Amino acid sequence: MMIASTMDIVMAAIGVMTIVGLVISISAWRHAARVERELAKEDHQNGIASAI
Repeated sequence: MMIASTMDIVMAAIGVMTIVGLVISISAWRHAARVERELAKEDHQNGIASAI
């Protein structure tokens, strides 16, 4: 049986939080990219130049 020290628990928690943060960041970025595409598509259909 392995006894985890406080430092081991803290390091594991930091690792888990880092992974969770990365997953949230990636999914937020993908969502923003999808919204951006949808808006660009709507602008194109309405004949509005996206450069404006």
